[in-house]
Amino acid sequence: MTFSPIRTATPRDLPEIEHVFAEAYSEYESSIKGLPNMLEGLAEAVAAHEVWVIEKGRKLVGCLILKETGNALHVVNVATLPEVRGQGLGGAMMRFAEAEGALRDVDRMRLATHVDMPGNVAMYRHLGWTETGRDGARVYMEKVL
Repeated sequence: MTFSPIRTATPRDLPEIEHVFAEAYSEYESSIKGLPNMLEGLAEAVAAHEVWVIEKGRKLVGCLILKETGNALHVVNVATLPEVRGQGLGGAMMRFAEAEGALRDVDRMRLATHVDMPGNVAMYRHLGWTETGRDGARVYMEKVL
C-alpha cells in the first residue's frame, strides 16, 4: 500500500492528528524530561491551514506543522506513526516543507529538536540542514533555500 499525497489538514482530521503525535512521542515521554505538550495549539494550527497530513490507505500516518516567521519557514513539528518509520515518510514531509518554503519565497527553513533525539538531528543533517546553536536541551537547525 502506498502513501497518499500530502494534503492540508481539516478540523475533521484533528483526532487522528492527536493520535499520531501521541504515538510518535510516547516512547520519549518517560526518558526525556521537559518535552513540550505536542497537542497544545494544534486545533488553532489546523484552523490556520498550517498543518499537513499524509495517509496510508485511509489511515492518517504522518503530520507536519509549519509556521512562517519573517523570512523563514519554521518546521514546528513533524511526526509519523512508529509503524511507518523507516519508509521515507519523514524525509518526504521535510522535502514537502522545503517546497512549501520555496513557494512562499522565504530565504530559509528553521527548526528545533531535542538534544536527546540524536536520530532526528542525524536525519536533518542528512537532508542538508546545519546546526546553528544549542540552548539547554534544544538543538536549533537551519537550511538556506
